[in-house]
Amino acid sequence: MTRAALLLVMVAVTSARSGEPDPVRGKLHKALDGYQMEMKAYREKGAAWLEAREKKARAAGNKKALDAVHEEQRVFRTVSDLPKSAPMELRADPAEAKAKLVRAYGEAVKGWTKAGADDDAADAEKRSAAVKVWYDPSLDRQRWVYPKGEYRLIGTGRWVEWLNGRVLEGRFTEIDRTAEYVEIQHTAPGNIKHTIRLTGESNNYRIDPATEFTTRDKGKWAE
Repeated sequence: MTRAALLLVMVAVTSARSGEPDPVRGKLHKALDGYQMEMKAYREKGAAWLEAREKKARAAGNKKALDAVHEEQRVFRTVSDLPKSAPMELRADPAEAKAKLVRAYGEAVKGWTKAGADDDAADAEKRSAAVKVWYDPSLDRQRWVYPKGEYRLIGTGRWVEWLNGRVLEGRFTEIDRTAEYVEIQHTAPGNIKHTIRLTGESNNYRIDPATEFTTRDKGKWAE
């Protein structure tokens, strides 16, 4: 290592220890903020496009088309995916946003590695890998906690329940997401559907053929 390079590493490490702003972290936070803004704009444009389709189907009195649009809207609320019939430039927005975020994580890994901040570099590497596979940092409500455990989003639309420190066998699929709740569902043998509705105060369950939800646990959304 040259004397100049060694000096840069010493300055970076000293700055981190002294509480001074970390330039690598600052750039990464800026990239995350940009990703949030791009995904917010994408969801607004996607919702508007689907709303226009809904209005067109309703004006035509086409119930079949209206039902199809309602399902497309449900999927969009849940996993932010638009149907293949959506404009290609609109569907490309989240992929481009993700690619930029992955590059930002890569730059953070490089910067922290040079600065000797190996723990930060390893953490950025893990987060980058998660983003490549499924993780969307702009999506809120990913963990719901209660006294004995929690429900956790582990993939695109996939949830698990932790109870007393262990993961239960049944996996859940997110079937709806509104401002008031997130709804997840597990299909048991015999095609029996268990639906859990997670709100800001409680989790409520329903087992087919029941139509009403019953409160099971008090809990809340966690960061």
